[in-house]
Amino acid sequence: MKKKVTEAGKLVALRKLNNGTKAIVNHIHHSISTTPYMSNLRQQKWLSLLKHVTDDHTCCEHGIIEEKHDDDGCLLVPDWVLPNEV
Repeated sequence: MKKKVTEAGKLVALRKLNNGTKAIVNHIHHSISTTPYMSNLRQQKWLSLLKHVTDDHTCCEHGIIEEKHDDDGCLLVPDWVLPNEV
């Protein structure tokens, strides 16, 4: 999955994916491992990921998250977004 997300991030229109590759892979792994196949909950988790990737936070409980960047202009991802490595 990581290879697919990384490949997609090479496209100009999808380069924002590069900032969250670990979070995306972790979210997919968590969604698959904690929900029954073809369940409504798995669908909701998948749609949640798609909304976050497209920067749609209208239904999120976390509220507005202020973006922070390092000296090179790269987006810094909060630790809670990357709870563990997959």
